[in-house]
Amino acid sequence: MKIMPGSMRRHYMAIVSVFLVTVVLIAGMIDCAPIEHSEPTPKIYDWYDLDAMRYDLSGNYTLMKDLDSSTPGYEELAGSTANRGQGWQPIGTEYAPTGFYGTFDGQGYEIRELSINRPDELVVGLFGEVGQGGVIKNLG
Repeated sequence: MKIMPGSMRRHYMAIVSVFLVTVVLIAGMIDCAPIEHSEPTPKIYDWYDLDAMRYDLSGNYTLMKDLDSSTPGYEELAGSTANRGQGWQPIGTEYAPTGFYGTFDGQGYEIRELSINRPDELVVGLFGEVGQGGVIKNLG
């Protein structure tokens, strides 16, 4: 068997090329593997946290304690003098016509002493509207 002077070099170049293509494919497969994102569930500790829910109506929220008149933000957001005497502005009415469509887990805690004085409005309550897929559970 006679070996041509340039053929051995071509043979090694072919092997190196196959090796490099294999490495690139494997690296691409590793890079494309699904990454699990575990975003933390926003936790509700006071009336300010509860009020902030209206800016992300698709979020998943967890109530971490009872909310009442002694909880920070009550006078400003949920008391009888809040919002020019109208009290609490219901979540899911002002910023999105679809309502709240996330999840709110009360974990058995209670929301007490919420003041709402909106006789001319149709959708009132802690949540004005709960849209398709919206879940409110374990709330006292």
